Amino acid sequence: GGDGYYGRECDWWSVGVFLYEMLVGDTPFYADSLVGTYGKIMDHKNSLNFPDDVEISGNAKRLICAFLTDRGTRLGRNGVGEIKQHQFFRNDQWDWDNIRQNVPPVVPDLRSDDDTSNFDDIEKDESPEETFPVPKAYAGNHLPFIGFTYNREYQLLSKDDAPSPDESAKVTRKQSVHGGHDAKQLAMLEDELFKERHSKESVLQKLDEMRRDYEKETAEKASLQNQCMENERNVALIRHDLKEIQRKYDQECDKHNQTINRLQETEQKLASKLSTLQQYSATSAQTNERVFLLEKQLADVRDELKTEQDTNAKYKKSYSDLQQRHTSLEQSYGDLYMKFGELQSNYSASEEKRLSLQSALSEEQNAKSQGFDHISELENKNRNISSEVERLREKDSRSMAENQRLQGIMVALEKSKANIELELN
Repeated sequence: GGDGYYGRECDWWSVGVFLYEMLVGDTPFYADSLVGTYGKIMDHKNSLNFPDDVEISGNAKRLICAFLTDRGTRLGRNGVGEIKQHQFFRNDQWDWDNIRQNVPPVVPDLRSDDDTSNFDDIEKDESPEETFPVPKAYAGNHLPFIGFTYNREYQLLSKDDAPSPDESAKVTRKQSVHGGHDAKQLAMLEDELFKERHSKESVLQKLDEMRRDYEKETAEKASLQNQCMENERNVALIRHDLKEIQRKYDQECDKHNQTINRLQETEQKLASKLSTLQQYSATSAQTNERVFLLEKQLADVRDELKTEQDTNAKYKKSYSDLQQRHTSLEQSYGDLYMKFGELQSNYSASEEKRLSLQSALSEEQNAKSQGFDHISELENKNRNISSEVERLREKDSRSMAENQRLQGIMVALEKSKANIELELN
């Protein structure tokens, strides 16, 4: 076409596509994606090929290639007359003046207007019908028509079809009217550009706020990691203290066992001595004194045994309490570690959201250069970004509340640790 216009030459391109599909049985620029199809169309000089297993005449190939070429050399640019003169339509059986009076080479026998017996039967597809969701974002369906509009006054004409001077004057007046309309449209586009810039500044401000929130959350994460490391160190110290208490308890148990053994040996000796003293009690006062001393020793040993038993019971009770506290601390540490994992996952999700938002901003900036037709879509994306930012702020507030609760738990653990140290001292 011309400056932002296209004319009937697009229809001759479509005629070439139809001829290719009817003679070959396939579309000329097929690709697995829409972008791939557009790429083949733009590179039609290299991508237009004819399969070797399809019999097609050279004139037919040349006719299709004459249609599927650049608009400056496309067949039909000078009118339909040059199409009629193509070698493909030359024959000795009919011409363009009597074509409607000639009998076609193949006349199908039809029983009714909807008779399809001359076509091959199509196997019925039993698979469920596919449904394609409507894309929410720009899919590129109208990519070839961006910046173009159809103008019936613009067309590639032959010399016989050239417009008269009066018609040229009319076209000139229409173009001047279009110029005024373009000025209004330019003003509207400038207004939309100002709004888009304002929206961009707002998005950048929100991005700065998110960056500050991200830095704050990173500092909180580092603080929480330090607290977790401190808790791990405290748990290690408590485990060491428990091992030391266990060692002391084992030593006391060994001492207790040794005392019981000595007591049993003393009792045996005392029993033997008592039996001996009973034999000589009648004859020896000195024996009575020795018996009195042995009884006193026995009483002392029994008092010592009682003291050891009381001490052993106290150590058992202390060890049981420390085991319970150790179990409670390990459970609290496990809960804190789980909370830290959740916060870390939330932090990762926030980071992904930030990257996706930053990527969305980059895509919007790139889309801006493609045309002002994307302005409405950018506004929708900006609203989505705003809602996403609000949701991230809510997540951040919940994370701060969770951090405060974890700090409270940390303070309680520190108090419990101090109490345990006091009891151990």
